[in-house]
Amino acid sequence: MDQKWISVFFLLSAVCDVSTYAPHRYHFVDERKTWTEAQSYCRQNFTDLATINNMDELKKLNEAVKDKSVMVWIGLKKATWQWSLQDGTVYREGQSYNSWNTGEPSSKPGEEMCGQLSGDGSWNDDDCNHLFPFVCFEERSSSYVFINDFKSWHDAQSYCRKNHTDLASVRNQAENVKIKEAAKGKTVWIGLFRVFWKWSDQSYSSFWNWKQKQADISSGKETCGYIVMTDGGYWSNENCETKFPFICYESKNSTYILIKEAKSWYDAQSYCRERYTDLVSVRSQTENQQILDSAKTSVNDSLWIGLFYNSWKWADQSASLFRYWASAQPDNCGNQNCTAVFMAEQGRWHDMNGNSQLPFVCHESQLILINQNLTWREALRYCRDNHVDLLSVHSEEIQLWVKEVSPKASTELVWLGLRHTCTQDFWYWVSGFSICYENWAPGNGTGGEDCSPVERTGAVQARGGQQWVSLPEDQKLNFICTTYED
Repeated sequence: MDQKWISVFFLLSAVCDVSTYAPHRYHFVDERKTWTEAQSYCRQNFTDLATINNMDELKKLNEAVKDKSVMVWIGLKKATWQWSLQDGTVYREGQSYNSWNTGEPSSKPGEEMCGQLSGDGSWNDDDCNHLFPFVCFEERSSSYVFINDFKSWHDAQSYCRKNHTDLASVRNQAENVKIKEAAKGKTVWIGLFRVFWKWSDQSYSSFWNWKQKQADISSGKETCGYIVMTDGGYWSNENCETKFPFICYESKNSTYILIKEAKSWYDAQSYCRERYTDLVSVRSQTENQQILDSAKTSVNDSLWIGLFYNSWKWADQSASLFRYWASAQPDNCGNQNCTAVFMAEQGRWHDMNGNSQLPFVCHESQLILINQNLTWREALRYCRDNHVDLLSVHSEEIQLWVKEVSPKASTELVWLGLRHTCTQDFWYWVSGFSICYENWAPGNGTGGEDCSPVERTGAVQARGGQQWVSLPEDQKLNFICTTYED
């Protein structure tokens, strides 16, 4: 690339204030379907039922729906159970198959939070501390391994992850039968666990440290979590507007930072995100103790952590804190586990029974994986001739989109629109964005690139950590195009 274009990109790269979210393209479908039927239609013809991350996207969705008197399905649904094996392309939440026993699941948050498979193949929820044998999944041989050793659910999960792949997950009746046969008629733990609470970074964990009878939302407002310093580090929950000191996490050096100034949970979250990475998440008893140790100088017994109550999730698995409920919604009247936009109420949301027949809005993925092996320059030309450009990953949200499409690649690495200039020794996106968000694999993207005999370009790992790597541009890989203008 000549000096003129390098200078242009350098000027364009000066601005880093880009949106957290890539834009969505919405399609209104004026056919009346149940929520499940609407989701199937969207997945067959577009990407999924619509997700909405902010008011700008809500405005775009409202523009897509011309009839302002209708209610339309969107992709928000109650989502309270997860599989321990988190493969977003295989074990996607929202699979239609389940094998719950009559009257199950029956628990309240904080009580029976883990799933077991009985001798007849039905599922029950139970206290995670109870001891049962368990079934592991072995990915290398696609087999199920029965472990006739009585353990708690968390200990069973640790055993499976250490010695095999994970606790067994179930996608269909055939897999359920195989696990039942492997268990030889015994009641066993499987990889099902209940999620009502998430972390501020939008992740969730199967580790909990609630004090007994905590995590209840008795008044509907105790939706943020804090750690109790004088009570063995147990967690409790409180109104998010209450002001506590808090603990931030800095991912670059894996440190915890105690902030002694009392703030509401949301103000604490903003403070941590502006100065560090986020409010702290807790994945294990070891991390819980490390947080306690780092906060010994606090004068307050209660400290906000990054835990918040959110039992609603988007159908395409994307994460967002944005909600636009109508007054007194969601009211959980009956089996109202799905969400509709009421156009006559300025697009406000209502929880609805998923069997209701409504039109709906789909969203279309704007990333396309091309399963052809081309050099970086050839891939760039292909994307510009047939779509818009090679993909620029300028936010964490777009990186999450990459994680959805890249595992389908036939190569271990996939080209991105990343390029290095040896003349001025910096990396840039071919779309003109500066590299504000980074996800480099260790030892990559640090500068001082070897430019002989060809320029260096950037690719993403198709699987695993899906981090970025530096490669010579003449290697041949699959690649990801974008179909939207930034």
